[in-house]
Amino acid sequence: MSTLAQHRRVPPYGMAGGAPGALGAGRVERADGTVQELGGSDSAELGPGDVLVIETPGGGGYGPAPRDTTDTGIDTGAPAGTDPGEVSDDLQAF
Repeated sequence: MSTLAQHRRVPPYGMAGGAPGALGAGRVERADGTVQELGGSDSAELGPGDVLVIETPGGGGYGPAPRDTTDTGIDTGAPAGTDPGEVSDDLQAF
């Protein structure tokens, strides 16, 4: 089996202030429990019971995320649905 894929190291870009998309990935989960990670241009022999897993990259966003103004009507600067006091690591997927 061979793969030829993009956006494994550099995420798809966003436009007009949108956030980048998620990276893609590929791997072979072997019948014996081992895992072989695949690069964007790679190949692997598959045997009975092996599973090929392909995670396609997510598209980049368009425009800035909506801001949370639900409680006070004041723009907190936090994306909608988040707690302004909570620290998050949005780049964890990259």
